[in-house]
Amino acid sequence: MSVAAVVLAAGLSTRFGAGNKLLAEVGGRPLLLRTLDAVLGATTAPPLVVLGHQAEAVGARLGGLPVDLATNPEHAAGQQGSVAFGLARVADADLTLVVPGDLPRLTASALFNLLSAARTAPPGRVTVPMRGRVRGNPVVLSRQARAAVLAGGPRLGCGGFTRRNPGLVHRFETDLPAFFADVDTADDLARVRDEMADAAR
Repeated sequence: MSVAAVVLAAGLSTRFGAGNKLLAEVGGRPLLLRTLDAVLGATTAPPLVVLGHQAEAVGARLGGLPVDLATNPEHAAGQQGSVAFGLARVADADLTLVVPGDLPRLTASALFNLLSAARTAPPGRVTVPMRGRVRGNPVVLSRQARAAVLAGGPRLGCGGFTRRNPGLVHRFETDLPAFFADVDTADDLARVRDEMADAAR
């Protein structure tokens, strides 16, 4: 089954404080590039990176990577709009990964597991990593689900679609921290840095 990927890198990072969280370094590498390392390791087609806030600065850090870039002029309206923007522009595929750019512990191996689960899902489903009731990221849209999210307009997004259609959620049960460690605040960043430093010792 063919796989496309949309990587969301357009947000304002309002909860993070000063600076752009996607350019903050984790383990000596910008957060967004760590996420992209995982995506590039698990897929073959160039992912579409949706830019917005500080698009020029973020895009400049991606030079030389095999990615496609597109800037959402309405990025300030929220992530749902960037999801729709990206889904409308990424290559057609059987499965579409929707990946927030702030997943510092994401790995290609974790994505392989997620995509393997998505390939076993019934038609029309969205595959979501779950730990009990806790939802993780990224998610994988079937071709039908991608069309439905797009049809819902720029305010729906993947989360809105799955909340409206819980029967279309294909649960990927996992305890892997790769799917549940994102960075919203400076405290989140500090915690991830400490955890990764401890793991490296």
